[in-house]
Amino acid sequence: MVSGAVAGGVLGLGVQLYANAIRKLPLSRNPWEHVLFMSIGAYLGNAVVEWEERATEELEEMLAQRAEANKGIRFRDRHTPVRVAHGDED
Repeated sequence: MVSGAVAGGVLGLGVQLYANAIRKLPLSRNPWEHVLFMSIGAYLGNAVVEWEERATEELEEMLAQRAEANKGIRFRDRHTPVRVAHGDED
């Protein structure tokens, strides 16, 4: 699987090439801009991957807390919750 930095770098390069193509300039004009856009894209790609991992961890933690809080609750019907004593869970 491609890392976030590589994907972001390729996307940054593509943005710069596209911008030059739209303006009908040589694609390799100002090569330092290509490096700049690739660096920005790599940084943003890493940031997205880190954000996604952090969001997944937070979601798992919240789901575990929710499951613990709802332990012992059964539903009589679709909308009526009934708290069950710990010995009567079966």
